[in-house]
Amino acid sequence: MLLVAGIRTPSEATAPQGRQVEYNIPKNLPLKVKLKADKEAKVKDMGNAEWLRDFELQVTNLSDKPIYLVEFWLTLPDTKTENDNPLAFILRFGRIDFFKFNTRPIETDVPLKPGETYAFSIEETFQQGWAEFKHRKNVPDPGKISIDFVHLSFGDGSGFDGGGVAYPYKRDGVSNGTSITKLAPVPVVEKHL
Repeated sequence: MLLVAGIRTPSEATAPQGRQVEYNIPKNLPLKVKLKADKEAKVKDMGNAEWLRDFELQVTNLSDKPIYLVEFWLTLPDTKTENDNPLAFILRFGRIDFFKFNTRPIETDVPLKPGETYAFSIEETFQQGWAEFKHRKNVPDPGKISIDFVHLSFGDGSGFDGGGVAYPYKRDGVSNGTSITKLAPVPVVEKHL
């Protein structure tokens, strides 16, 4: 039996397969995170100058508790700002106060209930800002984007930090109680255009 391997020319071997989407979501989070199926091809299409308008990220609460805050950043790792940081767009559901562990829900807070899905999109003002930034800096649309988890709060003093570490944090056994388990650093990213 003879096996013949396909031979690709160098241009075929390095040809992009569309915009790459990287999910930086810790596996232990009670979330299902994916691009909306009917928008995914448009976001990945390198010829689509309106990819940011087509961006829609669906996040489903897989826990048995309501979620009062969940935040992601849509990061463009190869597109740098004037400060040489990757450009990013904030994707936030809920009140920012829930970053503080002791924040509790008030009457106007509407949670993402267990089993519910929320669709994140990029606000029109940020889409316009991106278009202006591209034109002013003469930068191309990105070949890679990253969806980075930032924070999740259940509104009861528990949740997950940016490294996927559950809080409240467990003590590591040091008798004075001042040491906590190792925390993952949060990346420094420009949040606005």
